[in-house]
Amino acid sequence: MLGVVAATMAGLALFAGDDRPSRRSATADGRSEGPTTVATTAVTAPVSTAPDVPPGPPDQATLDALGLRLEPVVELQHPTSLAQRPGTGDLYATSVEGAVVRLPARGGEPLEIADLGPQISTEGESGLLDLAFDTTGDLAYISLVETDGDLALLEVPIARDLLAIDRARTILTIESPTEVHHAGDVDTDAQGMVWFSVGDGGPSQEPSMRAQDLGELHGKLLRIDPRPTASAAYRIPAGNPFVGRADARPEIWAYGLRNPWRFDRDTTTGDLWIGDVGRNDREELDHVPGPAAGAGVNFGWPHHEGTQAALGGGPGEVAAPVLDYSHDDGRCGITAGSVYRGAAIPELTGAFLYSDLCDGIVRAATVTNGTVVAQRAFNDAHAGYPVAFGTDLAGELYLCSFDLNAIYRIAAA
Repeated sequence: MLGVVAATMAGLALFAGDDRPSRRSATADGRSEGPTTVATTAVTAPVSTAPDVPPGPPDQATLDALGLRLEPVVELQHPTSLAQRPGTGDLYATSVEGAVVRLPARGGEPLEIADLGPQISTEGESGLLDLAFDTTGDLAYISLVETDGDLALLEVPIARDLLAIDRARTILTIESPTEVHHAGDVDTDAQGMVWFSVGDGGPSQEPSMRAQDLGELHGKLLRIDPRPTASAAYRIPAGNPFVGRADARPEIWAYGLRNPWRFDRDTTTGDLWIGDVGRNDREELDHVPGPAAGAGVNFGWPHHEGTQAALGGGPGEVAAPVLDYSHDDGRCGITAGSVYRGAAIPELTGAFLYSDLCDGIVRAATVTNGTVVAQRAFNDAHAGYPVAFGTDLAGELYLCSFDLNAIYRIAAA
């Protein structure tokens, strides 16, 4: 996979749903294919030399005075995720076609450490979707769409900085009704729990009711304990909100989601942020403050699309998005990011960064008491078809550009 990737995706309906405009993948100079990886810079984030700045979140004046840019880190064919392994300075990145690449902290050539291509489907919104590490850095959790089209969550041991794919363990497999709305974002927390987003299963242009059915996992955010038992591949955390209910799957943490393919848990506050891709009109950013953020919350799909009613007769109590926007200005699918907690851009501390698949502009929003009190589009921080944000252990943020076949660090201009 470190050579030219022969299989080109059939448009970039890949992640947001096949109701999105088709776009041809291209490198920065417009060529459609290229090497899978080329080293460009060291991956260690710069340390700020600025004087002490009061902690965020930033107000409107602070955001307006700030400039951001995208600093190239590495070229990678169709990147889908980036994470830093605890205990090392190395970043690990994934490509949709199945490559997992280690980026050494001191720079130099990236090393492909695994190829899951034979295990995945690349039809529709498929492929290798995400990677996260446990707190020790000894285990990786990988989400992918298998060759039969089903969504899978794997636990993979790491030996000598390589993924021991031959020792991978399947934790969870979810049957996919269609080729869209798999979701597949993965996160871990300090208690060792694994968080996993699952889309409603599609189809794109019809409002499936799976997201409101607590008896199944589609359209949900899940929280599981990945430790196996004698009879099961994982355990149910006692604090999950639907434990003990006969009509609900105990893995469910939150529900009523359409295609929550990117979410974030703020490690400082515990706040939950979810970017849920809309159908025809609205994109939404959901925010629930911590520390038990989102437990049992219904986000309303398919009865609500953003702040608009989509179907009549919906549930009585749903969580409204903290922010939503229409497709009228050329945006088409939200890519949720993370709250900035790094040191290199202290003025940005506490702001949530996100983007959109179609316009590619990095945006920031400050939320106080459930209301957006400041927001800004950073037009100079722009990349083609941004599909994921990554966060290193220092809190610095990165952006994966599917069109430009590259990963960037978000830096001060």
